[in-house]
Amino acid sequence: MSIEQPDALALLDIAHETLVAQVLPQLDGDARYQVLMIANAMAMVARELTSRLHERAANPASAAQLLQRLYEHAPVPDDEDSAMTLLRLRRRLACDLRNDAVGGDQQHLVLRFLRTDTQARLAVSNPRRLSRQAECAS
Repeated sequence: MSIEQPDALALLDIAHETLVAQVLPQLDGDARYQVLMIANAMAMVARELTSRLHERAANPASAAQLLQRLYEHAPVPDDEDSAMTLLRLRRRLACDLRNDAVGGDQQHLVLRFLRTDTQARLAVSNPRRLSRQAECAS
């Protein structure tokens, strides 16, 4: 019989649940506030991990893929991982936007990137805001 070990996301979820259900009710004042901050951070990390797992499932409209399409001819250093490439391309886009160097044919990709990226970030940092925004759109 094989006992399956929980993955990092499951362990984080168990720790968060235990903290909120068993530790938090015993606290008050500053200690309660600090534990709430920790629980909130843990929930954000869990959403970030979940988001990354879903993005790896080949979402064709992901923010990273849109940004890479925008700068498809930009050279990529051999030793650069995907996180560094994304950071470099984000910085390049910020410079291009500041310098008004985004052409008309690129604007639709930039808008799609900004919308997709903002929604992905909201899904991690403030999912309730994202769901309220969706309600207003319908």
